[in-house]
Amino acid sequence: MFAVHRQHAGAGGAGGFHKQAAGHHQRFFVGQINGFAGGGGGQLAPGTSETRQKLVWWMASRENKFRYSNGAGRLDPDRSGVGDCSSTCRRAYLDVCGIDIGGNTVAQSASGHGSFVINWNTAKSVSAAQLALMKPGDLVFYDWGSGRVGVDHVEMYAGGDLTWGHGGGLHGEVPGPHKNSLSKFIRDTRGIGWCVKRYLND
Repeated sequence: MFAVHRQHAGAGGAGGFHKQAAGHHQRFFVGQINGFAGGGGGQLAPGTSETRQKLVWWMASRENKFRYSNGAGRLDPDRSGVGDCSSTCRRAYLDVCGIDIGGNTVAQSASGHGSFVINWNTAKSVSAAQLALMKPGDLVFYDWGSGRVGVDHVEMYAGGDLTWGHGGGLHGEVPGPHKNSLSKFIRDTRGIGWCVKRYLND
């Protein structure tokens, strides 16, 4: 069982969620997460573990809260108000699970962190068999052939065709995290392509 390091203000009461007695875990409900954030907080299947629900809720409950920045403060976006793709995913795992998955996409996608659910590939679509392997909270890494060293982007899978991530747009003007389409991002991949990694042993 993973411990929850901190409870953020409002996270327990928003959207109909409620806290149990002190010392007990917060109770989460798939239907309420799926209905959050304009009817698309997630596309979670019944039976999704509480920890995975909390990871998706962490992202959904902060929709468009953070300005985009690769600079100082990105590793603690709740405090600083800024973040990027890897730092928001890292903070979700750190706050919900107590796991430090690495501070950037290079570290997070490295062999020493997590395990591959779907290895790097250049397919331009995700198959039903691949979707069946994925669980909410898994991270999807993309290489768009930008020419930069390392992986270009990471998103958190939220079920179905939905991911949550914090890409800043062409000029860093887009706040995050925000909802995205898994299938669209995969169609846009070039170079190495994309992969999926898991950091929870469930």
